[in-house]
Amino acid sequence: GVARAIEQSGLPYFISFVIMRNGCLLDGTSLETATSVIDANTGRQPLGFMVNCAYPGFLCAEKQPPELFNRLIGCLANASSLDHCDLDNAEELQVENVSEWGGLMLELNRSYGVKILGGCCGTGEEHLQYLV
Repeated sequence: GVARAIEQSGLPYFISFVIMRNGCLLDGTSLETATSVIDANTGRQPLGFMVNCAYPGFLCAEKQPPELFNRLIGCLANASSLDHCDLDNAEELQVENVSEWGGLMLELNRSYGVKILGGCCGTGEEHLQYLV
């Protein structure tokens, strides 16, 4: 789908996934399967894969196969640990403790080699400053 379309542009590209609390894509596919299928079915593979719009703990990094982190290079994380359906219905901004969020993000970098760290829904300057 998207990977095949963008590879035709000739430009370098990344693919980013939204994941659920269990570390799988919204349709239940594991990250390992999703990345492997895309890599196997594209002539020009993405430069890497990322996760976005999910709390950093949702990645369940300790349960992922280590080889996933050869290709998973980034995480742009939400500030809230609520599930997507709860966030969609929230009437107020939901934000976890900045140091908890930041600690999980830095752990992805230090223990798993995830190089691109950033924010998504609910994050602000204090979240990004924590990562510096």
